[in-house]
Amino acid sequence: MSNISQKQNTYLFIDGSNFRQYFNETTQKWFGQQVDFDLQQIKYFFQAEKVFYYDCTDDIKTDNENQQTFDERVEAQEKKLNKIREVEGCHVYLGSLSGKGKKKRQKEVDVLLAVQMMEHAFRGNMRKAVLLSGDKDFRPLVESLVRLGLFIEVVADQHHISTDLIHSADANKKLSIDEYLQFTPINTEKRGLPNYQNLQIFIERYRDDGFFLSKQGKWKDYDVYIFSRNDNSGSWFTTNNVSIHNNTAWVTKDINNILKYFELRFGEIDWK
Repeated sequence: MSNISQKQNTYLFIDGSNFRQYFNETTQKWFGQQVDFDLQQIKYFFQAEKVFYYDCTDDIKTDNENQQTFDERVEAQEKKLNKIREVEGCHVYLGSLSGKGKKKRQKEVDVLLAVQMMEHAFRGNMRKAVLLSGDKDFRPLVESLVRLGLFIEVVADQHHISTDLIHSADANKKLSIDEYLQFTPINTEKRGLPNYQNLQIFIERYRDDGFFLSKQGKWKDYDVYIFSRNDNSGSWFTTNNVSIHNNTAWVTKDINNILKYFELRFGEIDWK
């Protein structure tokens, strides 16, 4: 019996609407189109034994929708939810939607998540809980679970996570383009991320080819540089922020790829 109570198993609780919004925003900017997330990949990333996904279907017909379009849209949502249900250890719980247009609001979803998270805590089913949401409204829940002795980690988009929620948890993780791409079913080779190379080795290797500074700008209080080779066969990008570049450079034939990555990962650059 003592072995069961000491299990360090992890349960992952996902606020579907909150996660979907920022996952979709980031991946659409990167790929130029919408891609689905893969719950199997997310479960593996957090090393979760079980996953509980909370959301609702948009089953309110809009004024300009005909019946066929409405049925197809609802069916597509249900297929995505069923794909989540098919992942071992994953469970879907749905609330309801009310209102129209920009006034659409989810009902019962947050309450479902909070109640079930507390149920699992009281029953001793988990020792660590990961909450995938940046919503400040979950702060009282997180504080209660911490007082019960559970280890609570809050995870959310790097630009949309409540500071109060972070401070109430034992640990936190901020999601960026790097993590979101790992949550897709797209393999590493096709994700299109720029390559890292040791800065000194790269300079020594191509020293004879010659470089010129093609662009310079500011990110926060740091300088960023783009150097291109004289034969226009490639460019490399770096910054004097040691915590970011750590003696490395991003190397690519398409500099726009690096610029898009940097701005999604760290923020906008003010070019001189």
